[in-house]
Amino acid sequence: MKDKKIAEIRFREYPYYDKEITSRKFDMLCHKEEDVNAWIRAKGTNSKAAENELIRFESDKYIQNRLFWKRCVEETLEELDEKQREFVTEYYFDDVYDYRSLAQKHFTNKNVIMRACDRACSILLEKLGEI
Repeated sequence: MKDKKIAEIRFREYPYYDKEITSRKFDMLCHKEEDVNAWIRAKGTNSKAAENELIRFESDKYIQNRLFWKRCVEETLEELDEKQREFVTEYYFDDVYDYRSLAQKHFTNKNVIMRACDRACSILLEKLGEI
């Protein structure tokens, strides 16, 4: 299932989206000005430059994609019940790559974990517009 792979990738990368956004903003700042400190000092004197940078950050497709994916994952997790959310977060965010070991940890069947992850993936794909 190609679509499920997309959802799994979005879930696995979710904890890193904030770092990627911050890194991208920093790269955008550093590539524009060679002296970052002088650029920061100049920001206080000319508010137009600060507004322009904010507009540039908000219009960057890379940042917008990460924010969209992050929001979709958060909304997906909110739609799951408490137990399913626990299974999905442990499976995708704690890098547990085996349904069986996670099922043993929670004293349940691996099919329960698989169904929770499949449901989360289908909800996420719907939010992403892949279905």
